[in-house]
Amino acid sequence: MTETPRPTEPPANPTDPQPTEKPGEASPAPGGATAPGQGATPPSVDEALAAAASGSAAFQHGSALSGAEALEIASDKRTTVIVLAGNVRSGKSTILASLYERFGRGPVGGQLFAGSRTLSGFERLCHRGRVGSGSDIAGMEHTPRDALPWLHLRIRRRGDAENARDLLLGDFSGEHFADLLAGRRAPADLPFLRRADHVALVLDGRNFARTVGRPAEERQSLDLTQVLVGDPSALANPAVITAVVTKWDLIHRAGASAEEAVQTTVEQMQRIVAAHDVGLALVRTAARSVIRDFPLGHGTDDLLNRWADRPVIQVLNSARLAPSRAMFDRYRAPGSHYAA
Repeated sequence: MTETPRPTEPPANPTDPQPTEKPGEASPAPGGATAPGQGATPPSVDEALAAAASGSAAFQHGSALSGAEALEIASDKRTTVIVLAGNVRSGKSTILASLYERFGRGPVGGQLFAGSRTLSGFERLCHRGRVGSGSDIAGMEHTPRDALPWLHLRIRRRGDAENARDLLLGDFSGEHFADLLAGRRAPADLPFLRRADHVALVLDGRNFARTVGRPAEERQSLDLTQVLVGDPSALANPAVITAVVTKWDLIHRAGASAEEAVQTTVEQMQRIVAAHDVGLALVRTAARSVIRDFPLGHGTDDLLNRWADRPVIQVLNSARLAPSRAMFDRYRAPGSHYAA
């Protein structure tokens, strides 16, 4: 696979802190501090909360954001919060990685890349799909349950520099949603769901493409829809849900029976949400297609425009999003800056 160029950052404001490293690369720690990857200690939960509250150190590492850091962005700007909900390995992280890579090639669905506070987080998300990752097969690692979930993206339409939009993209482990389906957790235990302006309910196309995995995927998709719209505490409004099918290239290759299974499942999901007087849109994606019929990031432009153009719900929610440690925090260089 040919490495995709990174998104070009907009000119920096001379009054802003200037980055001391390239996106995705750690700079030497100042003052003789421990270098990244050589025993650097990640901040504790209390330290992360204190940094987010003071604003003194938030976002400097450029990796994925904790809940406290995400709240800082959401309170500072009119931010759209997006949560991807689905099973483990359903393709949630791959959608975000592909979206970032698409911006490396130019506008996506008429939207321009206008900056990110989590460039390193996006780079690490994309790493295994690039040359030099050390993997024989390009793919996405399972997102750990305790990984920092939030990625930041700023976009704007061409010719409209005054109205940039900030997106907070929640890449949560599928284990959280498996717990919902198993009854081990209630929707109220996942407050990020209620704060979400958009919830992408992800259906795993690989399972629909395989006859053996199809019934379980159909059942889980319907059950998760029912859990999210059936509990009044789960979502701000059932209208925030969009059905997103991943790996459409595999479904396309599998033939008509797989496509019909997806359509039947989505129609049943639509009947569930229709009981709450709302509709349910369907977006088909092939983020990393294995066939030539679909380009890189197929469908992500439709998804991005849906997130950018639909009015945000903006529900006030006093519940704190629980911070956690990222799998890559140990590589962070103390004092490194983000790119805005």
